[in-house]
Amino acid sequence: MKAITRVALGLVAVWASGCATNLASMQTARTLRPGQIRAGMGYGVYLPTTQVGNAVSTGIDLTSKAASAAIANKKVTVTDAEMDKMVTAGAALAAFPPSAGYEYTMRVGVFEDFDVGGKYSLNAVKLDGKYRIVHMGEQDVAEPPDEETHDSFDVAVGLGGTKYIFANPVVQLLDYVNMGNFDRYDLEVPVYISVDLGSHFGLYLVPKWIYSHVKFDEKLVSTAQECACHTGVDTTLPATVDVNFLGATAGLNAGWRRFKVFAEITAGHTFAKPFLFGKYRDLGGTTLYPSVGFAITFR
Repeated sequence: MKAITRVALGLVAVWASGCATNLASMQTARTLRPGQIRAGMGYGVYLPTTQVGNAVSTGIDLTSKAASAAIANKKVTVTDAEMDKMVTAGAALAAFPPSAGYEYTMRVGVFEDFDVGGKYSLNAVKLDGKYRIVHMGEQDVAEPPDEETHDSFDVAVGLGGTKYIFANPVVQLLDYVNMGNFDRYDLEVPVYISVDLGSHFGLYLVPKWIYSHVKFDEKLVSTAQECACHTGVDTTLPATVDVNFLGATAGLNAGWRRFKVFAEITAGHTFAKPFLFGKYRDLGGTTLYPSVGFAITFR
């Protein structure tokens, strides 16, 4: 039982280190002009609404069952199906925990209609590029800081990659988990669509696909396999897990030429169904990510 507990603790600690994805966009289809720099900061909340609902529902059902048994002076019995729901809900919230965090961004214009940027969000570092493919409007240069911008419609395509940094203090206390062998990488493909209404207000929509590849620590996976062999309880963990997110960000920005405030919400579906503790478990579901932020443009 102790070995099983160690494996379960390792799973929770490792996944909780960084599996909640930062889904914010905090930018429109407008690109920075060559040499222009933009710095920003944001704050968002990751909400796995489907799995939170499943966990609450399961808890209410079991509490009601326990109360009924207590009133009838009977022993509470938990069925295999109820136990399975508890395990799945717990694993889902460990893998994709509700969480909040800051992000810090920096972008620079490389050439006309193309800029690149970086993002640091506490548990991850992201690099991305954006190329504007459509521009409709009188103002054809991207975001000159001291000039008025006319109404415009823009479309851009992007590509980004994220490397997660796992530094959970709980994980560092587990001597059987070698963090050097645990990795997660994301690939993001967004399409930016935005409408600017003059210089002070804009709306944007960003459909996006995010693919995540998670590789578990080999020693943790091996320990789980040994537990399964010695105890007869299936505690096996997958060596790798693939996660997909399909959704879109809708937002608005307002302010002046050099300073803009952003408010947005990302909604979509997370797809994750790893083979965990003896069966394929659906850990995904509807996911929301409301966020706010600001950006300052230089030059």
